[in-house]
Amino acid sequence: MSAGLKCITRDGFLDTACSGGSCTPSCTGKCSGESDSCGSTCPNPCTSGQTCSTGVCSDPLVCGVDSVTYEGGPYGTVQIGTQCWLTKNLNVGTMVTRTTTQTNNGIFEKHCYANTLSNCTEDGGLYQWAEAVIYENGATNSSDWSPAPTGNVQGLCPSGWHIPSDTEWYTLADYLTANGYYGVEATALKAVSPIWNGDDHFGFNILPAGEFVVGGSDHFQGEGTSFWSSSIVGEDYVRINHFRSDQTSFNSDAYSRASSYSIRCLRD
Repeated sequence: MSAGLKCITRDGFLDTACSGGSCTPSCTGKCSGESDSCGSTCPNPCTSGQTCSTGVCSDPLVCGVDSVTYEGGPYGTVQIGTQCWLTKNLNVGTMVTRTTTQTNNGIFEKHCYANTLSNCTEDGGLYQWAEAVIYENGATNSSDWSPAPTGNVQGLCPSGWHIPSDTEWYTLADYLTANGYYGVEATALKAVSPIWNGDDHFGFNILPAGEFVVGGSDHFQGEGTSFWSSSIVGEDYVRINHFRSDQTSFNSDAYSRASSYSIRCLRD
């Protein structure tokens, strides 16, 4: 061991000179398994069931009671069957005009209906599919990811949440069908509005946010909306679930990834 003053830790001596003759361990801002100020391992500061982030303990989220704070806005939660959903469309990123393609530039970008920012504030952003999945594994609006993800696709959703697959959208539909909402599954999820024909039985709060179809124009605000899934279907297409004022049940279809639709996040 080299000459000079040494720091004493709970695990013995560190071969490091220090001014005080001993080292006082500190786990401030640390979680279980991380190193303290003296090089030893920090204990778990949290009680059973809590999670730790930068040394701060948090109770687990209670779906339907707690909200999620993400990118400046609170998002309510709702439990429907075995699934926990956010109750608002995602609204993150910087607005670009609808004629501007969202790109993999390290900046979250969104379209707002009619290029009006207040529409994003009210109804959430509209995202092209590659932006929605944040170009995971090389995915673009014209090429598949490689390799394909084997688990949930977080995309633009908060940590612990993800963009639902088409199967997960139909898990929601199947639950509604089996629990008294056969033929009116969409009606049960749409926000209450005279022109929207929704009764929002669960607080899912689907709004007629509108959409932007590539090569076309903004349409369907006040009349409809569509949600991305993470499920690719053939070249350049992805499954979406769309809701219209004159439709009472779920409708799934495959649309171009370059179109701009809403995102509703599902808990992992």
